[in-house]
Amino acid sequence: MSCSANGGCGTMNSPSLSRKARVTMHLPGIFFSIASSAFIAVAATSVLSDQVWQLTLASLAIACVAGAISASLSIRAQRRLTALAALLEATADGDFEIRMTGVPGPGVVGAIEVAANRLLDVTDAFLREAGGAMGAAAEGRHYRKVLLRGLPGVFQETAHIINTAGAELESKTLRLAETSRTTFARRIAALPAMVYEGQLNAAGTFEPLYVSDNAERILGWTASQLTQDGGRHWHTLPARQSPELNEAFYASVLREGFGTREYQMRRADGELCWVRDHARVADRSECGAAAIIGYLADVSAEKAIQAKAQFGSRLATLGEMATGLAHELNQPLAVMSMAAENATRALRASRPDDALVRLDRIGSQAQRAREIVDHLRIFGRSDDGKPPQPISLVQAVEGALILAGGALRDAAITVQREIEEALPHVLGQLVPLEQTIVNLLLNARDAISSSSVQGGRIAIRAMSSDSRVELQIEDNGGGIPDSALDRIFEPFFTTKEIGKGTGLGLPICHSTMRRFGGEIHVANTESGAVFRLVFLESSADVKP
Repeated sequence: MSCSANGGCGTMNSPSLSRKARVTMHLPGIFFSIASSAFIAVAATSVLSDQVWQLTLASLAIACVAGAISASLSIRAQRRLTALAALLEATADGDFEIRMTGVPGPGVVGAIEVAANRLLDVTDAFLREAGGAMGAAAEGRHYRKVLLRGLPGVFQETAHIINTAGAELESKTLRLAETSRTTFARRIAALPAMVYEGQLNAAGTFEPLYVSDNAERILGWTASQLTQDGGRHWHTLPARQSPELNEAFYASVLREGFGTREYQMRRADGELCWVRDHARVADRSECGAAAIIGYLADVSAEKAIQAKAQFGSRLATLGEMATGLAHELNQPLAVMSMAAENATRALRASRPDDALVRLDRIGSQAQRAREIVDHLRIFGRSDDGKPPQPISLVQAVEGALILAGGALRDAAITVQREIEEALPHVLGQLVPLEQTIVNLLLNARDAISSSSVQGGRIAIRAMSSDSRVELQIEDNGGGIPDSALDRIFEPFFTTKEIGKGTGLGLPICHSTMRRFGGEIHVANTESGAVFRLVFLESSADVKP
């Protein structure tokens, strides 16, 4: 903003002028009055000679010119003083961008204009520098010094005070940041889990960039060992996990935004331990990569407790199915007994061919009884934490029906099987998977029995899609209360009556599926509930 020579600074009250200035402004009028009076006096007498008349006219012209020049100078001075007054008033209101423009006025007025402009230049430069420095400090940005480019006097002293205070603030900020970093690192190191950060590219390859200092205490490996060479050692941590599970985990994290897995890893001393890996997407880039934060925790003690609980639940399941299993064994034994009697009669009647037929039947039934006994023996064996391997889902379903078939028949429940032909193998373990299916079948039986529905039915379906295999177990037992759906997999939570459920069956199913790298979900249908077990497909053949 500027003030022109014409005083164009907006509407403002002109400051009062000095007596000398007012007299100067009235000089043209005085000159003109004297000249006019002389002219009138001469004209009135009409007795002057031509020379006197000409001299009078010349004097009058000189007086008029002098008056015009004096008036012009007075008006200009008045306007410059008015503009200067407007400048000072605007400066008092905080506007330091206004300046006097044009050619400076004459004399003392011009000197004041030049001094005012210089003062405003100095003040404006100082305020801009100081304001920028203090604004940067207030926003937490890097400390900036006040540079006055040689401005003199009190401004330099003020700048020195600001710079000194800024330097002290920067020093305190750095000390506080270092203290905070040290405190944060110390607290992270005290956690029972190792914290990590890394980059997960669009192809699903993870590179650790930061590992907390407690890695050596928890896992036996130092932070530098886990992050060096692009995380080469990091990818060897899972000691008993297939590459398929590793790839599926990171693909799930990239897709869903988070993921949790549990696996066995070998510590630096060679000892195996169970760890829980929880990862979450912190940020995504346009190229499809993601910044990952997560933690690794040693859950060996927790897994040992889970294994005992799972084994106890398995034995409890065997005890619950004792009547049905006795029926399963009684059938081949009854057939063997009858076939032995018939073979004896055939031999006494000299019919060796009939006797051989009966003996063959005895052998086949004995084989069936042996399979049931072997299955019971394997099912009752403690789980040693073997890693997931390729297994046949059809075989697991058949084994579960051998164990639970008698109990379902006793409850008059019909089992429908809709299993896709040539179903791919899945990653898992046969016995824990059979236990999971048995738990779901017995829960369905209990739901049907408590609902008093006529014509109990359980449907078992299996199908594959997009490198995943899904097993569905659906019943018509009335479904699960909506208030219980979100808690159904919590330990010790049960919807059964007191004394009829421990609340461990479904949590064990959930833990088992998570260990396989799979998922388990539950939902209500029109007539009951359906459990969906999702497995990772394996391209390998089932091991004998």
